Formats: sequence, structure tokens, C-alpha cells
Amino acid sequence: TQKMGRDESEEATELLKTIGDFERISDHAVNILSSAEEMEQKGLTFSGSALNELAILTSAIREILSLSLKSFSSQDVALAQQVDAEQVIDTLKEQMRTRHILRMQQGHCSIEAGFVLSDLLTDLERTSDHCSNIAGCVIDARAHNLNLHETLRQAKTATAASSRHTNPTWKSTSFLSVVKRVKSGALASAPFLLFSCL
Repeated sequence: TQKMGRDESEEATELLKTIGDFERISDHAVNILSSAEEMEQKGLTFSGSALNELAILTSAIREILSLSLKSFSSQDVALAQQVDAEQVIDTLKEQMRTRHILRMQQGHCSIEAGFVLSDLLTDLERTSDHCSNIAGCVIDARAHNLNLHETLRQAKTATAASSRHTNPTWKSTSFLSVVKRVKSGALASAPFLLFSCL
């Protein structure tokens, strides 16, 4: 065996850290496919409202996945910094669960479909989490500091600090602008405004 140089060692560390995240993303994709097959086999459907909300979330996840992959393949830190959307996805997921419970209570959606939706939301949220990990690795690799947990901790601390300054008026169809507005605290004052971009 031959000793690796610093650059090779950093690249190997980044690859080892990210390969697990890419693998888990593929596992969640398989779970999402299984949920779709279950719905088809059981003849389950979501209400129009649930489908609209799910469309927003899946669009956000697609954008985050694309940014993560591009930032990783090109080692583009600017792209990686745009992936920091974990809090937004977590908030969207909780809003969707709450709204689905209300729809079930009103008889607009079935309990069985609710279980499938819960599984979908979990898989989509975890996909977002793995994308954040990948972006964190890209950022750390550029800084020659592959301490992913510290990068993610700092990002969460900065997001929490900025959310204390609220600006409740906004409306946009761009997910990245939604992320910026959530970070600025608009979501804290008006939690369901994310769905106004329908």
C-alpha cells in the first residue's frame, strides 16, 4: 500500500462520507416507489389538497436533490450552500401532517391513505437530510475541514438566529426564495403561507 497525499486523503474522506448518503437516498427512493405501488394495489387516493401540498414538497426535494448532485459532482460550494433547506422541509412536513389530520377528521381523506402519506413524508424529509449532509461535505472539503457535524451545527445555529427576526408578508413560487423567507422568519409568523404559492 502507498500513503495518500493530503489532497487524495481529503477526497477519499469526502467520498466515504457521502457514499452512505447517496445510498440512503436510493433506499428512500425505493420506499417511495413501494408506497406508490401500495396505493395502486389498494386503490387509495389522496384528496386534491393533499396532492397539491405533496407536489410542493416533491418539487422542493427535486430541486434540493439536483443542487446536491450538481454541487457534489462539480465541487461547487455556492450550489452546496443553497441546499441548506432542512428546516424548511421539516416545517413543510409537519404542516402537511397537521393538515392531513384535519382532512381525516373532516372525512376528506382515509386513515389508510394517511399512513401512506406519513411514510412518504418521512422518506422525503430524510432524503432532504441526506442532501444537506452531502452539501455539508462539499463545503467542508473546500475549507479542508471534513468535520461535517460542525458545519451542519453552524448552519442550524445561523438559521435559528435569523428566524428570530420576522417579516410576515411574502408570496413566491420559487422554492429557493421560500427557503430565504423561512430563514428570515416569515414562516414563524405565518406557518401556512408556504402553501399560498399553489
